[in-house]
Amino acid sequence: IAQTPLERRGASRLLALDKHTGATEHHHFYELPQFLRPGDCLVLNNSRVLPARLIGHRPTGGVCEVLLLTDKGEGLWECLVRPGKKLRPGDTVLVGGKLPEGITADDLAALCELIHSLGAEVTLDTAAVRPAQVERIRPLVMKPNRLELGEITGLPVERLEDCVAAARLLLRHGAERVLVSLDRDGAFLLDREGLLLARAPEVEVRSSVGAGDAMLAWFTAALLTGLPREEALCRAVAAGSAACLHYGTHAPSREEAEALLSRVGIDPAGNLPD
Repeated sequence: IAQTPLERRGASRLLALDKHTGATEHHHFYELPQFLRPGDCLVLNNSRVLPARLIGHRPTGGVCEVLLLTDKGEGLWECLVRPGKKLRPGDTVLVGGKLPEGITADDLAALCELIHSLGAEVTLDTAAVRPAQVERIRPLVMKPNRLELGEITGLPVERLEDCVAAARLLLRHGAERVLVSLDRDGAFLLDREGLLLARAPEVEVRSSVGAGDAMLAWFTAALLTGLPREEALCRAVAAGSAACLHYGTHAPSREEAEALLSRVGIDPAGNLPD
């Protein structure tokens, strides 16, 4: 199935079926007029294919693809999943980015509930959800930036104290960990153990595109390998800062990120109130 249209739309392929013999021939749409005769009925199909393909990423780098086929109602969809037989208990799926047209935050929450039913975990990196969906998704890690945090919660995020209060709201609604990137100010991690602040090293910023993705990937990988939360946060901020050294979406190398580790400062900042 074509993912994007041809530049010359008339060059799209056309399959012709002879109704008398059953024979088929391959043509192009610019040849359609040669098949038409006076009195023929030409039926135009203006239906659209639902652009409902969700892409997730596993900590190993593998891609999980979910194609939503039929809305069964009440947040239930019939889907094609690839790889369909490889999602095992203990796996972690990253769900992020903008939702496809026609897909709601409740649809996304239903998909994450299905992932949980298979014994897998979800890390979440999207501003498309609200606290009501977070309760259903129960992400292992949720990583908004400052602006996304305000969009998700509807709370002010101008000051660090405001951001922490908004992250606490997400924690109360089911997120296990909230990792918030603060651009040049670094990041903070909020979970049931308390609040950790990380100061980002000074680097020459060429582009911040992909910095949040690198931060979440390195944090999740460190978390799943059993590293302490302080070290996981430190590695996340180092990776995000290393991503800023490149133009475009170039991912930082391990050497670039590890070279910045010693320049990341971690500050404990108290525990969550009861």
